[in-house]
Amino acid sequence: MTKNLLQLLKNIKYTKRTHCVVCGKKSGPPVIDLPRFPLTEIYTKSLIREQIGFADQEFYLCRFCGHGQIGHVLDQEVLYLDTYHFRTSHSRTASSAIDYFVAFVEEITGDTCFDNVVDIGCNDLYLLKAFKDKAKKLIGIDPVLSKLKNNSPGEQFELIGDFIENVDLKSRLRGKKNLILSSHTLEHLPDPLALLNRLMAESSPETLFCFQFPGLEPLVDDFRFDQIFHQHLNYFSLQSIEHMLGRLGARLIKFRTNLQHWGSYLIAFQKKAGTKNNGGNTHGIAPKEIEQGYQLFGHQMKTVGAKLKGIKEKNIYGYGAALMLPVLNYHLNDHLSRLKYVIDDDPQKRGYRYINFPVSIRLLKDIPDIRQATLVLTAVATVGNIRTILQKMFALQPRQIIVPIPVI
Repeated sequence: MTKNLLQLLKNIKYTKRTHCVVCGKKSGPPVIDLPRFPLTEIYTKSLIREQIGFADQEFYLCRFCGHGQIGHVLDQEVLYLDTYHFRTSHSRTASSAIDYFVAFVEEITGDTCFDNVVDIGCNDLYLLKAFKDKAKKLIGIDPVLSKLKNNSPGEQFELIGDFIENVDLKSRLRGKKNLILSSHTLEHLPDPLALLNRLMAESSPETLFCFQFPGLEPLVDDFRFDQIFHQHLNYFSLQSIEHMLGRLGARLIKFRTNLQHWGSYLIAFQKKAGTKNNGGNTHGIAPKEIEQGYQLFGHQMKTVGAKLKGIKEKNIYGYGAALMLPVLNYHLNDHLSRLKYVIDDDPQKRGYRYINFPVSIRLLKDIPDIRQATLVLTAVATVGNIRTILQKMFALQPRQIIVPIPVI
């Protein structure tokens, strides 16, 4: 790791949000404080003993429109470093979530052939390729494309290696029948409403928008406060979605929830004739619900932490070197530092650590005493992932298994 990168991670710069990004109202006091909150998704071969990769964070709930958002927007250069490149097709849980999204879109579109299908945050084109037979032109937009070699799948594709905020979409759309897709991108944007307003202005009235992103209600209902982290700037509630569509002058066509993958909300909408409105009838989440849920989540983390602290044996292993592991360790009050190793099935991660969680990653074949060991489920981002890994853990027949998340 270079000295410049180390310096960036020691003193992480951020901007502070003072107003709700959906309704524009001034933010009240934070509902949750997360001091010295760890950065995720950064692996390193080196053992780093310095305290790096931490930044204060806060979670806010808008009292007017029910939108959840974090208060500190970290420097994008830090958030999206080149140290890790996530690929949808390499993750079974991510690809199954995209397949679920594709089925949702196809229920609406049927056999329709579009002039253009646009995927915002197209990653490795897994989603875009699913519509190869349903569009004259496929447009993929993702800044990660600028770092990859030019390997376009064909003339039908136009790949743009940039942030959507910098792309003039209107000049690229030929025809009026458009489908604009976005899977797990809206939650990462500092100003999602500004982007949606521009997309609607640059596209035809016939354009269909289909988006999926994590929902706030499933997070609160299942006490999944470990799903709050620096990269997810926005946490849409049913109330804030209704409010957002009202401000956009859009009508909701279809809605669904995928509880197995981030409690995601899937929405399809179009422009509608008439004036925009700022209102909504959906009942929102009360700040007290979040405060009480976070307390219960904290009790769960304390119980699991006490169990880890009380184990006398040293052969304690995590299973799953997940991107979010430093956040789980944060809520467990650093008790995962007791782990001897973190086991993972990906050979590319072998020997790596996290910048702010020094436990080394190993393959299962590196662990000779698995049946005498305590295994801790450490990949808990989604319910689908938890269930898959638990089956593997049961098959290993370890001495005991610790599952830190109560709802699976």
